[in-house]
Amino acid sequence: MIISGGSNVYEREVGEALLGFDGIAEAAATGVPHPKWGERVAAALVSSSGEPLSPVILDDYCCAELADFRKPIRFSWCEALPTNGYGKVFKRDLCDRYAQVP
Repeated sequence: MIISGGSNVYEREVGEALLGFDGIAEAAATGVPHPKWGERVAAALVSSSGEPLSPVILDDYCCAELADFRKPIRFSWCEALPTNGYGKVFKRDLCDRYAQVP
């Protein structure tokens, strides 16, 4: 769970909303440090076509599907999400990756 400005944001809810967008094969959300809100949402995505989608289009889609505090502030494209043998996404790897990105 991500706590942004005192509100609970469930990573699964954000990921499932992003999977509803045509062209996204895999999605995972994680919290990234934010000076004012404590944490904000960032999304790691895998494109079904192999080409990244426009962040403007994704942001517009998220505005329609998610509350403002649940919208990702950053979209990152990957070839594949880091998973274990059961297919569960390694959230710690995503958090580490986002912590290093400005």
